[in-house]
Amino acid sequence: MIVAIRSLTRARSAAAQFANAHPLIVAALFLTIAIGLTGLAVLGAISLVKMLIAI
Repeated sequence: MIVAIRSLTRARSAAAQFANAHPLIVAALFLTIAIGLTGLAVLGAISLVKMLIAI
């Protein structure tokens, strides 16, 4: 349990260091994830409309 908490805090500090060192890369990652999720939502909506039209 203690080891898990230690590794978690270590990972968190490493992530914070990475974010401080590469803010542009982190922002690009978040943008990519957001765009991907939006694209999935749009594709789902389009397929739903196609199904409704087919019915």
